[in-house]
Amino acid sequence: MSGVIKTGAIADGGGAVIRSIGNTAFIAGGKGLAVFDTSNPSAPSRIGEVMQTGALSSLGGTAAIELIDGIMYIAGGKGLAVYNIENPKAPSRLGPVINTGVLHDGAGAAIAVAGATMFVAGSKGLVVYDISNRAAPSRVSEIIKTGALSYEGGAAIALLGDTMFIAGGKGLAVYDISVPTAPSRVGGIIDTGALAYDAGITMSIIDNTMFVAGGKGLAVYDISNPVTPSRIGSVINTGVIGSQGGAAMALVENRMLIAGSKGFVVYDVSSPASPVRLGAIMNSGVLSQGSDCIGGAGITLVGRAIFVVGGKGLAVFDMNQIVAEGPHGDVQSQPGQNLDTVHVGFDASSMHANIQFDSKAALLTSRY
Repeated sequence: MSGVIKTGAIADGGGAVIRSIGNTAFIAGGKGLAVFDTSNPSAPSRIGEVMQTGALSSLGGTAAIELIDGIMYIAGGKGLAVYNIENPKAPSRLGPVINTGVLHDGAGAAIAVAGATMFVAGSKGLVVYDISNRAAPSRVSEIIKTGALSYEGGAAIALLGDTMFIAGGKGLAVYDISVPTAPSRVGGIIDTGALAYDAGITMSIIDNTMFVAGGKGLAVYDISNPVTPSRIGSVINTGVIGSQGGAAMALVENRMLIAGSKGFVVYDVSSPASPVRLGAIMNSGVLSQGSDCIGGAGITLVGRAIFVVGGKGLAVFDMNQIVAEGPHGDVQSQPGQNLDTVHVGFDASSMHANIQFDSKAALLTSRY
């Protein structure tokens, strides 16, 4: 693990997100947007000054980023900003911040893209944008009340074919998006047993299995029939997600990484319906702790390095042992500790989160 790197972009009380493209990482939080050169993943270096996006809040809401075709979308408590990133190391904002009508300072944000359609969800509902012109999103729906999102809780979106799953503090909603510009809810709101009204939420899908994690734990769903998710077994106590603060999930090969305000845990998901806990690191040095546990976090994979951001900064961890390690007990890690000495090659922290991975991992949308 590296020492904690000050990004200049993240505040203890605001959201945090990290996304990468090539050898460039974008880190956004309550203090703005920072760009890092990751050519040497073990020693990322900031390029230029922190930029004010106009979209992000330092008041406890979150940040979300989506990258597509040389365009970056950033959503936060103050709206949606669009950036040209054809030169990734010099993002240029296109036009004013967009008022989506669904985001506010103290709650979650989620973005998902399907072709020429972008879905944006927040505490006030769901809206749909036409992004045929990537640089100029055009709203094509009224605000849709999902019934799943709470006013100050998390938001997460997962897409599977013509089905969209939206999770919030009130539960899980399933939408038919065969007509992307007109989502149609299928059935009622599902009580997952895993989600807390004011806490972060994260979701991910492997084949016909969906993982939903929040302030009350981890729920596993069979989605062989996507419009009727069926929970498998009881909610799993991860030990790392609190009733407040955020949640983040990453899938890397046959490992699932879950982070929350209490730390970080790794599961073997070789059999997705039956996650096996391998161990946890309970202190990464980058999350906001104690009375400050309202800050954000983000995770991205750069080569074989895991980048973790939180209210205290950025830390880098070695991915190799996550895939190789067998079951082991929980351990404590401090910033700068050589993880080889405790036989664990991972660590992370998260509150609010957005996660993006390279080709060997899944895409998740996870927001608080």
